[in-house]
Amino acid sequence: MAPPSPRPPFPQREWVFNAHSLRYTQILRLLFSHPMLGCGLLRLRNFWGGTLLFLFLFIFLGGFVLTLHRAPDYGADIRRATDFILEKTGGFQWEGEGLRWQRESPLPAQESRRLGHFALVLAPRWEEFTPPSSGAKQGVVLCPEGLGFWASPPSEGEGDFRQLLPARRLADSGLPPLLPASQNTFCRFLFLPLFLSLMILHSLELARLVVTTGVALTAVWLFLSPQRNFRLLPSFFLRGLNMTIPPLLATLLWGLAGIPLSLDTSFTILLLLYVLYANYEGRGGMMTAR
Repeated sequence: MAPPSPRPPFPQREWVFNAHSLRYTQILRLLFSHPMLGCGLLRLRNFWGGTLLFLFLFIFLGGFVLTLHRAPDYGADIRRATDFILEKTGGFQWEGEGLRWQRESPLPAQESRRLGHFALVLAPRWEEFTPPSSGAKQGVVLCPEGLGFWASPPSEGEGDFRQLLPARRLADSGLPPLLPASQNTFCRFLFLPLFLSLMILHSLELARLVVTTGVALTAVWLFLSPQRNFRLLPSFFLRGLNMTIPPLLATLLWGLAGIPLSLDTSFTILLLLYVLYANYEGRGGMMTAR
């Protein structure tokens, strides 16, 4: 009696498809359900247009969603900052090349308030400004010469960064004066450009994660490839960019859920879990083109 043949460790599956009828939306769905199959199909057709279009859409919407989630904190900081200015100086108006406080000589010395994301300093003169000793690393300075920004150096021995926007430029930009009756208008005027700036920064941060991950995966696949053919770099990079889409969307949902992790940490953890899932789910599969 012949000995029984050994059984394969995993059942073998055969994936059948028509390469000429593929659409990128189909591959996009496969990246979530069958990642190895989705990446394998990218070897047959170049979906650069669909990949870049959906990545741009996800990055743009991700930057908007992240900003929308964090914007209330910045809006509250703007409101507390204007309350502090009104409390100490009564507000200000534009006058000639500078700004004039509503109260006469309201600042014999520098005043500061620590807010959630920055420190606000009211200085009698720009030359007399010194960073507050409250431990704040960055902040805004309001003085008769205009609006200043400062940031402490990351290490000792370096001078802090300071920049002043002259009051004339602020008045020409349409920034309204801050008075008790116009506080709401002033806050809205500051919040809108701040929201757009934060959305651009968050979108750039997401784009950095996508590109660096795509480059890293390209280098790994090239190193593991038996041929080491550099003509495969565009194909590897395309696959690497697509591999970032599911963890990118999961990272956005993770951030909206309020999990206290940085964007880089969340994306790295979810990317590793996704790679493990892709290898586990795609084991024993076989692609057949028709």
